[in-house]
Amino acid sequence: MQAAVERLETRELSKVLHDPRTRVTRFLFSEDAELRCKGYSDASVDEDCWSLYTPDAHILFADHTGKLQYVRSDLADPTASLGADQDSMAEA
Repeated sequence: MQAAVERLETRELSKVLHDPRTRVTRFLFSEDAELRCKGYSDASVDEDCWSLYTPDAHILFADHTGKLQYVRSDLADPTASLGADQDSMAEA
């Protein structure tokens, strides 16, 4: 796992694609690198699919409806960050 993360550290994230039907998210990077994330097969239907904590105090996650969310992680009750909706994240 660590070796895979180290390879991705040198790549530029070009796009995030999420399929709410399958609950699979694909992170596309430069040099044709790709990371796929999905919810656990035994997860309940109201659980988030996955979450990614960023160094800038935010969390990117796919919620149980399949929508991508980008919220602050440094608040007790995080609210959606301004200008960060599913469409803008898909073009990241």
